[in-house]
Order: sequence, then C-alpha cells, then structure tokens
Amino acid sequence: MVVGVDYTTGPFKLGASYFDQENSFTTTTDTVRYSGGVTYTYGPGMTFRGSIGYIEHDVTGAADVDATYVTLGTQVNF
Repeated sequence: MVVGVDYTTGPFKLGASYFDQENSFTTTTDTVRYSGGVTYTYGPGMTFRGSIGYIEHDVTGAADVDATYVTLGTQVNF
C-alpha cells in the first residue's frame, strides 16, 4: 500500500508519503517507509529540494534493519 499527498503554495511544494509492504517468500519481510519533502522554486527553471525519511525492515528470523535518510539538492533546467 502506498499513500501520498502534495500541496503547492506559491514557490513551495510540500509532499509526504507512506509505504507498507509484506513479502512472504522463504522469510517474511515487512517494510514500512515514511517520507516527506519540500521543493522551493527560486527562479525560472531553478529549484532547491530536500527530503527526509525513515524506513524499517522487519525480517522474520534475522536482524531488523532501520534507517533514516536526508537528501538535499538543487536542480537547474536551461
């Protein structure tokens, strides 16, 4: 299941998403991810963007894996 939303107001675009998946092959893996981000348009064809997220993998019979990530960047189109 994936659910996401975004909202644009002026030069800002805000977004968030939720992801939930269960795989049952030889072991059961449950994955949950939360993420959010923002894009700021500071000129024609120029944006600054950033996001933050958290992901959690629960694996039956093995060590669980959790992670937090942050990304920052800019995009210039010409």
